Amino acid sequence: MQVAAAHGQTECLRMLLEYGADANATDWYNHHRPDIVRRQFHPSVKLDANCQDMTALHYAVAFRNVACASELLIHGADPAAKNIFGMSLP
Repeated sequence: MQVAAAHGQTECLRMLLEYGADANATDWYNHHRPDIVRRQFHPSVKLDANCQDMTALHYAVAFRNVACASELLIHGADPAAKNIFGMSLP
């Protein structure tokens, strides 16, 4: 969901949410199973990036994807969710 939110893929995000994806899931899993992540994303996605417990809403706001942010909020995303630095959305 983070990738969809960051890239403005609203329809993809909506489908994931409608099929039960957790609107508040964080990106922590990249550290635990990079082998799975490599199979799920395009080879150009940088997998050694430092994950920071960011939700899809964090990414939507960071990349200014308003439609994605709205979709996430409709599906229960928590705007007060904090990353590993204790920061939430502005």
